[in-house]
Amino acid sequence: MTGERETQYQRLRKGAFLSILVIMYRFSITVLLISLCALSFQANAHRSGCHRWHSCPSDSGSYVCGDTGYCNYCPDNQYCKNGQPIPVSRRSHEPDVGESERGNPIGTVIWVEGTVVSEHSKPEDQTNYLHTLEGKVVGITDGDTLKLLVDNRQIKIRLAQIDTPERNQPYGSRAKQALSDLTFGKEVMAKVETIDRYGRSVARIYVDGVDVSAEMVRQGAAWVYRKYATDESLYEIEKEAQEAGRGLWALPEAQRVPPWEWRRR
Repeated sequence: MTGERETQYQRLRKGAFLSILVIMYRFSITVLLISLCALSFQANAHRSGCHRWHSCPSDSGSYVCGDTGYCNYCPDNQYCKNGQPIPVSRRSHEPDVGESERGNPIGTVIWVEGTVVSEHSKPEDQTNYLHTLEGKVVGITDGDTLKLLVDNRQIKIRLAQIDTPERNQPYGSRAKQALSDLTFGKEVMAKVETIDRYGRSVARIYVDGVDVSAEMVRQGAAWVYRKYATDESLYEIEKEAQEAGRGLWALPEAQRVPPWEWRRR
């Protein structure tokens, strides 16, 4: 009898152990499937082109905002407004980028309503801006790209409607210095026109009411970007700078190559 009881006890132990293994196995499979589904969703959302890391404070960094219909979970940002995706046509402006700018993402942006009156901007300007950002310039990438610190997040800004010489192009380093002199370490306002395909906010930057795009052109540190410029006053400012021989307009004619042509070489 004692042997039979021991055998029965061992069978019970073995059965309980196997039951625990089966439960653990099923639990592991369930967790794995859930993880794979989540990763697949995040990857698909990221590939849609409207989802950026931390674009939604409410989701702790997951891709759940934008074209796939999850804007109702997000506060207003550069991809969503009032619980709806911002149409892609509103984000179709895609200026060329220099070698240092390709493939760089941006962080969160904050929706802030506001207007700016600049000595270089036309009072009748009817540009339909996506949103306005206010922050401190903490980095200068090149003559037409800077980094703006907004609520402890850095946002890459591409100056709208102008194009500056590349860093390996004549006047490239001086264009970068000109932008630094105008903006670095200063509080600025950025009126965002669109988001380009590289994830940068394309914006008109204002420092104490001065339109930085216009000022860069006035100093001869930038060209008016023919492909995207809509502000006719920029052409007048460029013509004045050219006639006065300012900045890049003082270079020999062979060195005055528009950046968009230089990049195609």
